[in-house]
Amino acid sequence: MNKVIFQLGLLGFFVSGVFYSIQGTDLLSTVARAFIIFIGVIVLAALFFIAGSFFNTPKQTENDQPGHDAGPGRRDPVTAPKQPNVVIPQAK
Repeated sequence: MNKVIFQLGLLGFFVSGVFYSIQGTDLLSTVARAFIIFIGVIVLAALFFIAGSFFNTPKQTENDQPGHDAGPGRRDPVTAPKQPNVVIPQAK
């Protein structure tokens, strides 16, 4: 993910550098403005990926959290094997 963000920042730097140099600004002004664009693109891309990871995260219920046990002798009804309903006769 860091490589993607950095490469987007470099793309913004070089495209803005070409754009400002075509306009005829001096070299120092072009590099300074391109660096500002570079920082801005990196910050926006990082915020975009962070926000995307929050929206993509599935909701966890109390039982889904790691380390949660259903309790002694209890099983999760979804993963518990089905038990046949057999009545065992008792001797009198």
